[in-house]
Amino acid sequence: MSRHLYQAVLRALLYKSTWTSVHYALEGINFDTNIRLLLAQVDQLHHSIPDRDLSVDDLLCSVEAGYRGDLASDLAVYIAGIRETMPAAEATVRELLARKLLDQAATKIIEARNAGRLDVDSPSTLVERAREVSDSGTATATYKLSDFGVDERGPVVPLGISEKLDAVLGGGVGLGELVCFLAPPRRGKTSIMCAAGAAMVRAGYGVLHITMETSAGKVSRLYERAVLRKTKMEWTQGDSAEARTILAAGGGELWIKDLAGLDVTPDSIEGCIYGLRRSESHPIDVVILDYLELMAPARGRLGETQIRYLYGRLGKQVRALARKLGTRVITAWQVNREGSQKDTMTEIDISECWDIFKHVDTMIALNRSAAEKANHHMRLGVLKQREDDDGIQTVNVYCHWARMMIEDLTEENNAIYQTRAKTEALPEQSGLPGQSGGMVSGECVGARRPSFSTKSVDPGIHQEEGP
Repeated sequence: MSRHLYQAVLRALLYKSTWTSVHYALEGINFDTNIRLLLAQVDQLHHSIPDRDLSVDDLLCSVEAGYRGDLASDLAVYIAGIRETMPAAEATVRELLARKLLDQAATKIIEARNAGRLDVDSPSTLVERAREVSDSGTATATYKLSDFGVDERGPVVPLGISEKLDAVLGGGVGLGELVCFLAPPRRGKTSIMCAAGAAMVRAGYGVLHITMETSAGKVSRLYERAVLRKTKMEWTQGDSAEARTILAAGGGELWIKDLAGLDVTPDSIEGCIYGLRRSESHPIDVVILDYLELMAPARGRLGETQIRYLYGRLGKQVRALARKLGTRVITAWQVNREGSQKDTMTEIDISECWDIFKHVDTMIALNRSAAEKANHHMRLGVLKQREDDDGIQTVNVYCHWARMMIEDLTEENNAIYQTRAKTEALPEQSGLPGQSGGMVSGECVGARRPSFSTKSVDPGIHQEEGP
């Protein structure tokens, strides 16, 4: 590629919008020494000057302050060429970076072939990154009004853990929608997603559970326990086989992908889904991401404005992925420090990460007080971002995470559970606690014992998340 093209690309990367859009793709790409050093300077400047675009003079001053001798002179000459050129369009920048990644993938394939060894992961990762970089997400279809059906949400998949919750959600999760559970640490984000996933599998749906924190073995045990509603202390060796038989009888399928400790991007998730579609006959109806915040870019030296922008971009990409692949995404997000100290989360407690939630179709807050925790009660505060402005609605549920159990709370089963609480020597609190403000407005009651379901995965020892 010509020197002039690289200079035009570097000029484009001085703009905040272009840099934020594509800088994640630069890591690991092999550039010439001068370009690599200049990219490092641009990176440093964007971190130290977060509130405006960079100028060529900013870059020149940074180089003069950081380098001496012949290298400084060479870089100054290169910068002079940057000053004289017009910035490349973002599409051109993406094309160049994608071509560099594909070139590296081809090189790795040739090296592996000549060395007589098989290396699939390295080039496939580069190809996935190249596809992510080249796809700006702007290619969408244009429709006539007559093209739309009566139900614009498409097929809806019930969560299956609460009839009343599914009713509030308009039947469940629609095609291409993103649903996010909001909760403090150890409130039960993973547990509620596994309980919902098990219910959907048993109802005949295909569920891909991507874990970025808990091991696949521990996740598989959560799904099994959601079927039999047993505690870890009650679990026996034969329970796994029984639970898997019950799950398989529903006709659904569960895949568990362990990405714990790895850098996970929407592109890597897309590659995983494409791979499953090639090898499996059952459709992937729902993708569970456990959890979204673990996909967020590292804070590092980024300013607050850039962090919020990147969080927002992440939410936008995940929702776009659901629409592109014709599936549904369920995930979770952790509240800020102030919100984690409250019994009821409000909009204020998510203000610092609202850039995520403006791209979410439905947010479900897991609210509970100490008294509710003692009696295994929880309030699910539902806020929908769709056009029907119902405000925040609340669903009262019985939630016993030690047994992986969640269902609608009614007067009848509440009396039964109060008796069980006495037997288990738990503190007794009669009735439902009062509700006021924030995510607890409205009244919702209902009753159903949820049905739950997986593809066999070797179980591990589960360290309980949630109360």
